[in-house]
Amino acid sequence: MRDAGNDLDLRGSAGPTRIAALPDRLRRADVCLQTEDHYVRVHTRGGSELMLISMRDAVASLEGVAGERIHRSWWVVRNAVTQMVADGRNLRLRLVNGLDAPISRSQVGRLRAAGWLGGADRSPGASDQFPG
Repeated sequence: MRDAGNDLDLRGSAGPTRIAALPDRLRRADVCLQTEDHYVRVHTRGGSELMLISMRDAVASLEGVAGERIHRSWWVVRNAVTQMVADGRNLRLRLVNGLDAPISRSQVGRLRAAGWLGGADRSPGASDQFPG
């Protein structure tokens, strides 16, 4: 089975091989990590690649990269955020590659305190622009 977005072969001879750390070429992930079942999709400005690795191990591989877990299935690099988008109570971060990453309601207070989000009160459809 090949991932449609890249040339990564997920079959292997006995199934995919689990890795403990991201390959060097992906350790400079400059956008985000997104879990998909037992895999992590590493999004970069140049595309994405699906890896058989736990989110915990993938994040540990990015030691020194400024980022936060914004949802149980999303970890985002701080300087990849271009805009915060509010739709009622739902918040998302728009990223440099056009992806919208959902923010878990349980993470809003922590992210706001860390300066990731705009003002405390948001109206439907409101958005904050972030410098690129």
